[in-house]
Amino acid sequence: MHNAVGKSSFGRVQTVSAEAITIAVPTDAAVAVGATDGERLELRWSAGPHAGVLPVTLTARQGSIGLQVWEVTPTGPARFEQRRRQDRTAADGVITLTVYTHRDPQSTSDPVMATATGSLVDVSEAALQCLIPTDSTDAVIVSETPVLCDFSLAGSRYQLRGSVHAAWTEDARALVRVVVRFDPEQAELTALHAQLAL
Repeated sequence: MHNAVGKSSFGRVQTVSAEAITIAVPTDAAVAVGATDGERLELRWSAGPHAGVLPVTLTARQGSIGLQVWEVTPTGPARFEQRRRQDRTAADGVITLTVYTHRDPQSTSDPVMATATGSLVDVSEAALQCLIPTDSTDAVIVSETPVLCDFSLAGSRYQLRGSVHAAWTEDARALVRVVVRFDPEQAELTALHAQLAL
């Protein structure tokens, strides 16, 4: 489940009908903290090479210590997003994300909202995934946020512009998992493609 401010949590589907879905949600899950009836959410699930996405509204909650049962109502049709077509290469090391205040940053002189440092998870020709430590005072990283990725792979340094494709919190840990899709037609992408092909 993903909410409007970029927080995400896992839940377990209990029942499904055309009118409603019930989901078991831990009371300390990121999306559960501060949740309100009427809140809009997205349910996401794996569907082979695609990711299923269903917009819903939270209509009712029944709570107990440690676990809540949520009832959500679909508000539109499900859609299926293409996962990354390119092979992913596992990666480690430090990454710095420079988060810009507007779309399509053209240079490092553009207005910067925040800088965040974390660790790489994987890299492909078109995108990367990383983990960013965060707390309540940090800027919220949400989909479509423009960023500059500064990282090293196999001894070569890359500085690539892109936009956040998805970001979600990791329950029980102060981490945000971020997927950045690279902007096309960058000179350093050619070098990255060559490195990943080795």
